[in-house]
Amino acid sequence: MATYTPLSTRITQSIAAADVTDAVMNDLTALVPKFAAINRATTGELLAAVANKKLRILAMWFTVAADATVALSSNTGGTVLAGAATIKAGGGIVLPYNPKGWMETAATNTNFYVTLGTACQISGSITYIEV
Repeated sequence: MATYTPLSTRITQSIAAADVTDAVMNDLTALVPKFAAINRATTGELLAAVANKKLRILAMWFTVAADATVALSSNTGGTVLAGAATIKAGGGIVLPYNPKGWMETAATNTNFYVTLGTACQISGSITYIEV
């Protein structure tokens, strides 16, 4: 019979992914998910760079107010992580929770950036961890 070892006593197991209500495991390190709103009217930064960390997107949703193409990248003009997706006015994208992440910035010290083919309101939220 398998036994459950509480998070506070995990010290030797090799765990690829484990969920608890307050953390996501990265090997034996508990990472606290963070949440950010998406509220932009033009191309720009969605998440600020964090010193010596990459940003891994675990979940995200957003809608656009006008027909637009949307691309997600590391920094302005950096590595494209997703897109460009064509989205009709009032439409959007939902990336449900994924403990391994949907994408992450290409390098440490890099922001998570959106490029809009047409300036328009983009609204939603992001759940992410710093790795």
